[in-house]
Amino acid sequence: MAQLSNLFFKYLAREFLAKFAVFFFILIGIVYLFDTIELIRRASGDDIPLSALFILALYKSPDVGQQILPFITLFAALATFRSLSERQELVCIRAAGLSAWQFLIPIITTTFIISLAYLTILHPLSAASMGKYESLQNLYFGDGVETITVIDDGLWIRQEDNTGNFILKSSELNAQTWTMKDVTVFFFDADNTHIQRIDAKTAHLKNDEWVFNTVSVHRKGQPPALLPSLSLTTTLTTQTITESFSNPQTISFWRLPYFIRAVQKTGLETTEIHAYYQSLLAQPLMLISMVFMAAAIALRTQRTSGLTPIIIGGIGFGFIAFFLSGFLRALSMGHDIPIIMGSWAAPVLILLTGITFLAQLEDG
Repeated sequence: MAQLSNLFFKYLAREFLAKFAVFFFILIGIVYLFDTIELIRRASGDDIPLSALFILALYKSPDVGQQILPFITLFAALATFRSLSERQELVCIRAAGLSAWQFLIPIITTTFIISLAYLTILHPLSAASMGKYESLQNLYFGDGVETITVIDDGLWIRQEDNTGNFILKSSELNAQTWTMKDVTVFFFDADNTHIQRIDAKTAHLKNDEWVFNTVSVHRKGQPPALLPSLSLTTTLTTQTITESFSNPQTISFWRLPYFIRAVQKTGLETTEIHAYYQSLLAQPLMLISMVFMAAAIALRTQRTSGLTPIIIGGIGFGFIAFFLSGFLRALSMGHDIPIIMGSWAAPVLILLTGITFLAQLEDG
């Protein structure tokens, strides 16, 4: 009996994995196609190689995969239950005395393993890919390259143009006045050769320029030059810096907690990063809730002929889940509800709804 149970578990898990892989590649392929078309439209009139646009869209695909993972799980589970029903295997499972709760165990377990594998292994790769995408997008469609990083020892900003680049480091940022303390700026020419360094007690960002106060300028072979103030033109704005921390998709799941603490030290807003991190933590529950809803939809429409009821039910519920998740997350971003509620309420509500519908079907 134990051997039969193991075979049954492996069979259902394999069926679900096969359907999951099919829907994953289909949906990712569709999104990749539309992203490529959009990039070609944006690049019209620019001297950007077509191959670069295909690569750019490819770098974005892993992040898109994370966003549509709940829908992939929903449709894969619906297809699995429909396939079992068409082959009369659900009837045999029921005749063997197994309830819906029992034959859902292999699929739920597989879903949980998939979600854990994504968070721990695939998400760091997706974050690196998204970071490469943003860098190339800025290079192809922007005026230059700007990189803003926060680590434990402060804020690091790199700006590059045709003449060279500079790297600015500050130990502290006052996000209300956009004033930095203990600032060091390293300058490099177009060949990435270090040409000079300036140290400043404070720096203030305003009107597209950095204004440094109490400045010491260091050039190779020359004594330090002391200046009361110094201005440096920049393409950075306060909005650019703020938005750079509003895209946590470029941060690995493992690094997000440290990144949040580092950003908090600067005084910058961390609500969106917190919300994104909590949504990642809630993702296994979201995927499992999709399996329960898929079971409720598929078993409720089991006696009806054709795929239409299942397709309509799956698409309709998918849009409802997408809207609910986005709506609650927007409320948490606006500080109307706690971040944890905004990230966890949707999967909990969907899970409870799926369990309720399934209990009614099973127990009347």
